[in-house]
Amino acid sequence: TYARFEALAEAAKIETPAHLLFLGDSLTDQRRGHNYTDMVSFWLDKTHGDVTYRNAGVGGDFITRMWQRLQGTGAYRQEMYEGLFEPTPTHVFIWLGHNDSKLKPKPEYQTPDAYPFDPVVPLDTFEETFVTVIEHIRERAPEAKFTILSASSSVHEITRATVVKRIEERGNGGSYFGKPDVLEKFNEKMQEVATEAGSDYLDVYEPTRTHPGKPSLFTADGVHINQQGNLLVARLILGYLGE
Repeated sequence: TYARFEALAEAAKIETPAHLLFLGDSLTDQRRGHNYTDMVSFWLDKTHGDVTYRNAGVGGDFITRMWQRLQGTGAYRQEMYEGLFEPTPTHVFIWLGHNDSKLKPKPEYQTPDAYPFDPVVPLDTFEETFVTVIEHIRERAPEAKFTILSASSSVHEITRATVVKRIEERGNGGSYFGKPDVLEKFNEKMQEVATEAGSDYLDVYEPTRTHPGKPSLFTADGVHINQQGNLLVARLILGYLGE
């Protein structure tokens, strides 16, 4: 693992000094000190030198809340964006879609199959706000390279079973995470955003969906990534930087 990471980092095409800014939801916010942002930044600094980073991920985030926080309107955990552009980032990575795409619950939904396509953030709003976020950041970091990461796959057998269990226990299935066709629609929209905003798009959905040991990448909820999942995402980013 050590040798593989070192080789990927050495092959990465990155000019220094570099400052990496990571924006995202709980997959970026959790396991601080041991998540993919720490791995990528450690290896780039070790092999290239003069690489710093800022992890500004906020658990539970979606694109409209991110936009509120960027405007300084007192959004949830507003303090996470204080001094966000000091120093000015040279690379901006945005990893969202997991909360934006979750399906909203209603008491009358008594089976996962009853949930209609009713995500927390409507697709059109998601696209429009995402482009606005990138334009806003680009005004403050005009030379930065932008990379949009697709939502990762989830272990749908687990997320679906969670909804079933909630309905049985309390009559309401709650939010429905990780439905494959919904995630795929949001990932398609992120590809469109990348084209429209002049950003790169990095697919982490297929590598997580088709991984031979897929459940080993996730925590017990089937949504959040564990140590192995973070290792995979870090390798994907380093490999992308070497392309």
